[in-house]
Amino acid sequence: MHDRESIMAQRAEVFFAIPRWLLNVAGYVNHLIAFLHHAAVSGVFQQSYRELLRAEAEPTALLNHLQQIAAAQPIAEEEKWITRGEQT
Repeated sequence: MHDRESIMAQRAEVFFAIPRWLLNVAGYVNHLIAFLHHAAVSGVFQQSYRELLRAEAEPTALLNHLQQIAAAQPIAEEEKWITRGEQT
């Protein structure tokens, strides 16, 4: 991972870290959501990345969505974190 990040840092002019889940209480992050939409429409990054964003006004709705994702995409045994004893 560090090698890939190093190459990206050498070649990139800017990095965007797009949040996946936002708790949008009382519209607090509306401007951020609008900015990300505008950036995607303007071609700063792919619209498919913008579509990954999930904003909910209620914590329970956001938690329910996360539970649905976890249930639909169980982690395969080989994808789990390794322990110190398993490192090669």
